[in-house]
Amino acid sequence: MRIKKKISFTLQSAIRDPQSAIVVLLSLLFLTGCQKGVGTIFSIAIHPKHPEVIYLSSEKGLYKTTDGGTNWSPISEGGLGTFQILSIAINPAVPSTLYVGTFSDGVYRTTDGGRSWMLINAGMRDYISVVNTLAIDPKDPEILYAGTTMGAYKSIDNGIMWERISTGFNSIFIVSIAVDPTNPALLFAGTSGGVYKSSDGGQHWATSNSGMIEKEHEDSMALGVNALAFDPATPGRLFAATAQGLYESRDSGEQWERQAIPEPFVLSVAVGPGRPAPVYAGTNHGLYLYREDKGRWEKIGEQEVRTIVIDPLHPERIYLGGGSGLFRTEDGGKTWRRIESLR
Repeated sequence: MRIKKKISFTLQSAIRDPQSAIVVLLSLLFLTGCQKGVGTIFSIAIHPKHPEVIYLSSEKGLYKTTDGGTNWSPISEGGLGTFQILSIAINPAVPSTLYVGTFSDGVYRTTDGGRSWMLINAGMRDYISVVNTLAIDPKDPEILYAGTTMGAYKSIDNGIMWERISTGFNSIFIVSIAVDPTNPALLFAGTSGGVYKSSDGGQHWATSNSGMIEKEHEDSMALGVNALAFDPATPGRLFAATAQGLYESRDSGEQWERQAIPEPFVLSVAVGPGRPAPVYAGTNHGLYLYREDKGRWEKIGEQEVRTIVIDPLHPERIYLGGGSGLFRTEDGGKTWRRIESLR
């Protein structure tokens, strides 16, 4: 009943605001698609100091494990709304503080590891707050970023107040945000219209699509960018998972180069620690790994991969989430085990 009421209100708002009509339609299609499967995983977050503590969101709700995935408990009570949770972010300085982005309620925060929650969406457009992605400033965790179906938002006070920071965007449907780990003023946003870049903490944005989209073809629906990931060991190097393949930039987005992955639609990307850094790309039909010493992409998994998370203390341990559920490897992808306790 609550979903029906919210959708009705959203549609009425779209009629008053034609610019949001496409956004609303895409959002409703997303919700419908999410309800078809069973156990689809949307987001995974690992405790930075105690990697046996993991949080994930699925079609069944929000879950937590304290033993590396053997046992899971739902943590959707304590004031957390009933809408789908699309994104999770952990405060790196105080890991008991988490933020989740929802399909229609905006952002929630917990300061006790998920026992109790508070809605923190002041300043966001209240008639549609579909939060696709969350990001935290690595040097100042009081600064948060949210990518939504109505643009980008920033909070400098731990989510108490949000400010819309979408100056320069042609596309308002934001799917992913990445903060440069060495220069937090440098941000990238993946949208339905390609990649956007900000050099001033999100106050101004400009397209960053050279090598990815021809200038004359840039528009609000030019190219969907599903995920962005920095190489933590190589400044200026980042990857973009898009609807037309995986792209790499080695100069902070000034130029992009398409990678030789046989899959045309890339859903997720993650970069492991070390030099050379292993790069993982998830698609509808499997997981691919690139190592510079081998100089080629190798398929190391057959499942759909919407999200990839690498254990920060044990990089050979990797978690994958998607339409087939949750999988884990302990050996860098040679063997995979499906975690059945969520079924």
